[in-house]
Amino acid sequence: MKKLVLIMAAAALSLSLSVAGLGVRPAHAAGVLFAFGDSIAAGEGSGPGIGYPNNEGSFNEIFGASSGYAVRNFAVTGATTQDVLTQQIPTALVTGERPSLITLMAGANDISYGTCLLALIGASATNPCTPEALAVSLPAMGQSLATTLVALRTSFPEARIVVVQYFNPMPKPGAVCKAMTPLLEAKLLFGDQDPAGFIGSVTDGSTADVAAFQAQIHAAAQAVVTGLNSTVEGAAGFAGAATGGTIETVKLPFNNHDFCRDYYGKSPAWVLAPKIISQGSITLPTGEVIPVGTTASPRHTCTAGVLCTQSPNPDIYLSLPQNPYGITYAIALWVNDFPHLTPAGNAAIAKALAKQVAPV
Repeated sequence: MKKLVLIMAAAALSLSLSVAGLGVRPAHAAGVLFAFGDSIAAGEGSGPGIGYPNNEGSFNEIFGASSGYAVRNFAVTGATTQDVLTQQIPTALVTGERPSLITLMAGANDISYGTCLLALIGASATNPCTPEALAVSLPAMGQSLATTLVALRTSFPEARIVVVQYFNPMPKPGAVCKAMTPLLEAKLLFGDQDPAGFIGSVTDGSTADVAAFQAQIHAAAQAVVTGLNSTVEGAAGFAGAATGGTIETVKLPFNNHDFCRDYYGKSPAWVLAPKIISQGSITLPTGEVIPVGTTASPRHTCTAGVLCTQSPNPDIYLSLPQNPYGITYAIALWVNDFPHLTPAGNAAIAKALAKQVAPV
């Protein structure tokens, strides 16, 4: 028989729980928490497994351990709002348990938010979050999420429902992130196909171009996450009104904890950062050779799972062919489950949940 494992960190006590309502379950002061959603809710990258039946590294498990809830985490990597409706809720109903609290984090996969972020750092050739694409995908996601929330309220009318919003993992304008230099270099060479711009940026000796690039991608990501969260809030409000109750949302400000903090800084990163290595040189007309190269290695490495293979080979490798500009350049990038959460990130969301939900 498959078993659910709940780690009660506060008491340092491991409990084995059997699924589908079979066997004897221990009493918990706060009752049962049902968690639904996507890879963030499942704990992808932060612990063993991909979610259901549970992942000890997820913010839901951490919150439950500290707050006295028995956690049943039905979230699965890759899930959309439709998957929650058609797969996760029916699975939860089969257990026969009645939750006192429900958390839901879903909607990002409906618009391929993760791919959008990877496109911004050059790790995806396609960007599904153009304004034209979002004009279609966001309303569709909102309608699907509202339907899912109504189904949750109908299936578990006695439960309090809390929807967790999404975050912007990109470094905000200000101090230049170590990873931005090779990402900008790769964009100029492989994306914009602008070797002259690359040479000018490297030989200029300032960080102005890098800082501007960092501000640009932060703003682009913020525009997407703002639309995403606004749609989530709207769906929660609609579903609450339609069912005669209130469906709460939890905001996640990630200021000063973006992925760049995993390369340096006192504030812990809440998002797994990619590993980036670039190397090359520029031969000037004078014959002078200017070396180019950056290594950005994060402190946290994701736990191998669906999206993190920990392969020794990079996920992205680009090498510039022979060219008349005297440039040699190669960049290797390991995604490292970006933009999923570090252990500190999961703990931060668990803390945000604890503030929202009255302690026992």
